[in-house]
Amino acid sequence: MLGKNLRQPVFHPYGRDDASDRPDVWYVAPDDQDLDRVVDDAVTALKGQGLPFINRYADPAQAFKSLMSERGTAAGFSTAGVTMPGNPGSPRWHQVALAVGHLILADPRPDIHAAPVLRYG
Repeated sequence: MLGKNLRQPVFHPYGRDDASDRPDVWYVAPDDQDLDRVVDDAVTALKGQGLPFINRYADPAQAFKSLMSERGTAAGFSTAGVTMPGNPGSPRWHQVALAVGHLILADPRPDIHAAPVLRYG
């Protein structure tokens, strides 16, 4: 999930009176007057955050290391967030960890059972 670089405190989520801003949502005004600025910022985020993110996780060894040691993070302004495949220790997490682990190890189960992310409570 990418984080935008520009501030847009113009949302009224769920019909609320108070305006807010979300780092992961680019808002285009109904009259499209800010469309160029929003698209430029989205392109900047893709180049600065998205492509490095893809490159990082395209390497199976790095992807496995991340699964073993990291939890998901929310996107912030100018920073990408990561949604992991399930909570550490969940059936989905185990399934993905095994699949990715087998790309680099003959038997990834010992590494999975000893994953530091499982100790973080």
